[in-house]
Amino acid sequence: MLMSTLLFQPTVDIARNTPSQSTSLIDSNGIGERHFFGVANAKPVIVIDELPETKLELILRGAFTAQNESNAGAIIEDDKKKSQHYAIGDTLPGNAVLKSIHENKVVLTRNGIFETLYFPETQKGDKNLPNFSLDSQSPAEREERRKAIRERINNLRKKK
Repeated sequence: MLMSTLLFQPTVDIARNTPSQSTSLIDSNGIGERHFFGVANAKPVIVIDELPETKLELILRGAFTAQNESNAGAIIEDDKKKSQHYAIGDTLPGNAVLKSIHENKVVLTRNGIFETLYFPETQKGDKNLPNFSLDSQSPAEREERRKAIRERINNLRKKK
């Protein structure tokens, strides 16, 4: 009996009785392409319009954009009413770092959190503020103003 038990080989039908096409609602081929944990070495996408406004006591006085980031700059006033020119990557008062410069705002980061600094809102007809609208100036006045701004920026850079 022991010998017959050891020599016994049952015949098992291993063929599965499954249809050739899967009826599953999940496409198992696409799972590998989903990137559940992100893509390695991918740059983060930051939506600038959704960033919170900074709580630092800073005032944006000028923003100079350029295609080459090394030529861009911003004039920012601190809480002591001291204005200074900053380039991208410079540290601002309050340990914030200037990340990018746009027409109407600058983006900065503080403690790893991105924030925006906008121009101060001015009321129309404010007689204490000069009219800097380029539309109301002649080409000669615009060029003269640009020259004065460049000169001011160069002077601020020299003070650094």
